Amino acid sequence: MKIALIRRRFSPTGGAERYLERLAEALLHQSIEVELWCESWNNPNSVIKNIRTVPSRNPWEFSEKIQKLSSNVDLRFALDRVPGVEIYRAGDGLHHSWMKNRLHYSPWLGKIQNLIRPKNKLMCDLDQAIYQHPKLQLVIANSQMVSAEIQKEYHFPQEKIAVVHNGIPTHKFQNGDRSLGRKAMKTENDAYVILLVGAGKERKGHRYLREAHRRMSHEAQLWIIDSPPPTEIENIYAAADLFVLPTLYDPFANVTLEALTAGNPVITTRHNGAHEILQNGVHGWVMDRADDINQLRQHLDALAAPEVRAPFSRAARELGAQFTIEKNLSETLQAIQRAFGLS
Repeated sequence: MKIALIRRRFSPTGGAERYLERLAEALLHQSIEVELWCESWNNPNSVIKNIRTVPSRNPWEFSEKIQKLSSNVDLRFALDRVPGVEIYRAGDGLHHSWMKNRLHYSPWLGKIQNLIRPKNKLMCDLDQAIYQHPKLQLVIANSQMVSAEIQKEYHFPQEKIAVVHNGIPTHKFQNGDRSLGRKAMKTENDAYVILLVGAGKERKGHRYLREAHRRMSHEAQLWIIDSPPPTEIENIYAAADLFVLPTLYDPFANVTLEALTAGNPVITTRHNGAHEILQNGVHGWVMDRADDINQLRQHLDALAAPEVRAPFSRAARELGAQFTIEKNLSETLQAIQRAFGLS
């Protein structure tokens, strides 16, 4: 068995790239030969030895060239939007869903933003081409939310979708240094710290959290990390008391798992596929709307006292510890084996 893994480029900070390397290693351990198709892959420590480069100027040209590539592989597994593959990991969800949610929260500005960027139509066209291609046999969705969107939008059969929740290197986020994080952020030890990690202020709902924080009855510091922090990110999570992600659309935000594993109660929205693993009043809260400022403010105030946060924190750690990268890879391999009758 030989599988081609497809990802356009390597980024040292990219979560999908790190996941691809771990997936390749797991496949190799199963005696499955792996080939990587990419535009460039500047990772000197890659476990993948067979790499085919496909020069391109943009995602659409890359997709077209990949589709025309001849090879002797048995299966093609895309982690980017490439029609005509047998396996597709829908890690980015549906672009149409993001545009729809943006329009819901910002009817006028959202409409303008959706229309003026040619990329939006092209991304939607790629999504449609992927799900309507007869060669596609397995979609790996990272949440039930995304699975339902794919079925509704493109009438793709449910039996060809495997839901595999994301996984993270849990040991990393279980061992952050709270004192180092607070020192790096120049914060007092007894301060109540609310954290959001996520670039893209519109989609991640930065403005809603800022406004809810402004209206709080209790004193609290707000950290919004949308660029490399002054210390390792696990120290930032360890130094925080509460994690908030009022996102407009996230197929399954890995930051949710990172925060939980570090012991942060989580407040997020139903637009985040990771809400499926949370229990209201136990691990935090799931909000129906990102822009419900009053409800968000109430949740922030409710967790201001350390003795109130303590049981939430314990439950968060226990939940986060279950979502290891090893579990994710095992479930991914099982889905491939079931779909293609491999032993």
